This record gives sequence, C-alpha cells and structure tokens, in this order.
Amino acid sequence: MAASFSDSEDFLILPSISVDCVIFGYSENSLSVLVRNEFVPINNKINIEWKLPGNHVRRDENIYDTAARILIEQTGLEGIFVKQFQVFSNPDRLYKRPQDFEWVKPRLLDERVITVGFYSLVNIDSIKNEQLIEVAKWMNVYEVEDLMFDHNEIFDEALKKLRYDLLHEPLVFELLPDKFTLTQMQKNL
Repeated sequence: MAASFSDSEDFLILPSISVDCVIFGYSENSLSVLVRNEFVPINNKINIEWKLPGNHVRRDENIYDTAARILIEQTGLEGIFVKQFQVFSNPDRLYKRPQDFEWVKPRLLDERVITVGFYSLVNIDSIKNEQLIEVAKWMNVYEVEDLMFDHNEIFDEALKKLRYDLLHEPLVFELLPDKFTLTQMQKNL
C-alpha cells in the first residue's frame, strides 16, 4: 500500500492516492487470491504480515499504468487483465490495525490515502511460479484473514464484484480455463 519515500522521490508520487490490486486465480475448481508479505516490526519482533499488492500513483502515470507497474514490481505478473471496481476513501482506512499505521507512518507524506481498487481473474495454471516474486503467494479465498490496513474490506468488495461480473459480463470467461462449467465456478465462489 505505501511506498518507501526518499526526499528525491517525494515529488514523483501523489502521496494521497494509491492503487491496490486483487488478483484472483482459478485452478482445479478452487479460487485463490494473490497476496504479498511485509516484514513489520512489532514489539521488538519482526512479524510477517499479508496484504494486497499496492502502491502510490506516480505523477506521470494514469491509474491503469500504476496497476500494471504494481503487478510487475510486487508480483512479477505482467500483461494481465485488470478492472477498476471501487474507490476506498474512508478517512480512517489506514488505522484499521494500529500496528499497520505505526509501520507505514514514516513512509507517508499525508496520513490520509485514497485507494483505487482493481481486480483481475487469471488461470493459475497459465502462470509459471517462477514469475511470482518471492514475497507473493496464492491464498485460498476462504482462508483469507487479517490482512493489513483495510485490505480485507477491499478483498471482500472485489470478491462481490467478481461474483457479479461472472454472471453479467462474458469477458471474464476468456480468462478462465477452457474446460469448466458455470456451476463449478459458482460453487467455488
């Protein structure tokens, strides 16, 4: 969600606007989401915390370019379909878990960040594991819990939107395996 800013980089980003990406992967009748870890110091101990891939928008990027950059930098994936689904603007969104805010506070130029949510659906079998960076992993959608910041809310809203789109937009069918039934997909969502 937040980037590490140095004085020379401050002018390159829009400190109050970010993009978070919810990448769903479908394989063997199972739906997963791609998450990445952060090493967060809490009480003199380093905890591994999970979050959605995300970062701030650069001044020279449009929102879609930011999503593409985030996917390459934070997951290793490129050239995949992404769809904007919602804006998250709750003034307290960074404060959902106090330890998250304390960790990110030194990296922020403003304590309020509005994020644009994107989601995607990919066939996991078409992605080579070596494409993924070391800190990214697939997590079953029914096992997602306690993500950083408001990322559980972002994840939940993306899952709702995916469920809706599967019933109303044929585009998502192009991203799935050749052989599956709508009943199989609905059962696993």
